[in-house]
Amino acid sequence: MQLWKASLLLGYLLAMTAFSMYVVARLWAAEPIAQQAAGDPHLFGRESPVSQELRLLLLVLVTGALGSSVYALKSLADYIGECKLQESWFTFYLVQPWEGAGIAFIFYVVLRGGFFAGVNSDFKTVNAYGLSAMAALVGIFSDIAFGKLREVFEIMFKPTDTRSGGIRPR
Repeated sequence: MQLWKASLLLGYLLAMTAFSMYVVARLWAAEPIAQQAAGDPHLFGRESPVSQELRLLLLVLVTGALGSSVYALKSLADYIGECKLQESWFTFYLVQPWEGAGIAFIFYVVLRGGFFAGVNSDFKTVNAYGLSAMAALVGIFSDIAFGKLREVFEIMFKPTDTRSGGIRPR
């Protein structure tokens, strides 16, 4: 891959990582969830407050993107260092932070909808550190996370596709 393209990818991933870290710090800098009235924190100096539910959701999205960005940075550095970076991976590195955020969101919804159903799912009882850790790990290991979601889906729904030319599992 040409040096300018590799440098562009590196700059993009560094910017995504720095932005994610900034947003996590801003969200974490607010008072602890239990001490706030709903709607207290303000994000990026906005006049309109951010609810605690939205704060948790943003933490999940951004820490998922952060985990994925850190993984992509490590991967990119390894391939550049070994002079094995291929141009065909350009899209992978562009998409990786967004994929991490997306899969972290899906895991968050599955966990909040499945494991907390029927109990007090008030945001004050949710461990923000635990959710953020889960989101970061899902971002880092997004391929494995996709596989786990596939397993859960197949166990729950036992899908079969008998059509000719139907979609077959990998």
